Amino acid sequence: MTISRWRCFLVVLAGSLGCSDSSSPSFQSSGPCDAGLALAAPNPLDAAKALGICDGLVSAAWVYPDGSADTTGGGGFHLGHGLSPAFGANNAVREGQTLVVLSTGAARTPSQSGYSAELDKGYGHAIPAGFPHGDPSCPAVNGTGRDGIALQVVLVVPAGVHSFAFDYAYFSRDYPDGGCLAFVDQAAALITGLTGTPGAHNALLDQFGNPMFVSTGSMRQCVNGTHNGQAYNICEGTTALAGTGFDNNGATGWLSTADLPVTAGDTVRIGFMVWDTGDGTVDSSVLLDNFAWKP
Repeated sequence: MTISRWRCFLVVLAGSLGCSDSSSPSFQSSGPCDAGLALAAPNPLDAAKALGICDGLVSAAWVYPDGSADTTGGGGFHLGHGLSPAFGANNAVREGQTLVVLSTGAARTPSQSGYSAELDKGYGHAIPAGFPHGDPSCPAVNGTGRDGIALQVVLVVPAGVHSFAFDYAYFSRDYPDGGCLAFVDQAAALITGLTGTPGAHNALLDQFGNPMFVSTGSMRQCVNGTHNGQAYNICEGTTALAGTGFDNNGATGWLSTADLPVTAGDTVRIGFMVWDTGDGTVDSSVLLDNFAWKP
């Protein structure tokens, strides 16, 4: 038993409840840290701050979903990310002043400069191991990545932290008519360095714990109906779609990850990503915000 723990034990025996163990410091966030960020800010470190990562950030990079560097020379690739004070009329930030938008098209809403309802950016790339995913009752999903983008961050877990979580929402024009096709878009957040979890763990899941793509279990901001033989019957309305450019499509609504276990001092790597499959048409976007280290 360390000296500090022994002293704490003696104080508790004496009847005091005010003892704390200085060998296990309590974590206090330095955030929020995302004030004044521009929509088209090119620096990936700014995107990490917009997401809510204010402590433990080592590096950040814009890459393809497989982790490789962009070879297009910018242009359409960088239209795939945006830092926004909101997304449409009814998707406010979850913390601070800015959220992150990643898109297979333009990461913009109709009121923002650079918006495009459909944007085929014309580039291809590999996709992460273990993908794509799809509904087993539908055609097999094409395994060619198109128009994808990823924010890749490297973190060192701060002292006093035992887990982290973040919020996300998925919007897609695959709903209503493209959800049971070979070209259904994919999104993921692949994490390595979680305590007790070897390899990469995908934390971007629908409300039933399934990988993220348009399915009867993922869409909640939508209109119920049957499309391509699939019955969508858990739609709650379309409030979150207003002003987003996905007004006639579908979305998950905001979701939160489980508390993901980590160990102070360990290195954690996360790739937040979205991509088209097979072709570059029919776009999807992911919102990311409220990253929080938890003591």
